[in-house]
Amino acid sequence: MLYQLSREGEAAEHSLAQYDAALGTRGALQSVALEDIAVLLASLRHTVRAHDVGGAIDAAPTHQAMRSLRDRFTEPAENAVAFMGSIQRTSRRSWRTRSSSSNTSSGSSAIS
Repeated sequence: MLYQLSREGEAAEHSLAQYDAALGTRGALQSVALEDIAVLLASLRHTVRAHDVGGAIDAAPTHQAMRSLRDRFTEPAENAVAFMGSIQRTSRRSWRTRSSSSNTSSGSSAIS
C-alpha cells in the first residue's frame, strides 16, 4: 500500500526531522550541564556538612559554587527558549518552501 503525504504532512515531517537533529545537539549539552549541577550540589552539601560539625566556611569557593549553580540552571532555560524559536523558524520556513514549490509545480501561474 502506498501513501502520499500532503503539503502539510511533508512540512510536519521536515520540521520533526529538524527537531530531532536539534534535540540531539542540545540534549548532549544539557546532560553535561546536569552533571555539573550534580557536582556543584555535592560540593555545597560537603561544605554544609563540614560547617555542621564546626568547620569554617570558605566564602570565596562557596560563592563561586553558588554562582556556577545559578548559571547552570539559567543556561538550560535559555537553551530551551532558543530551541523553541529555532523549531518555529524551521517549521515556518519548511511550510513556505513546501507551499511555494507545490504552487509552482502545479502550473497554476497566470500569464496575461
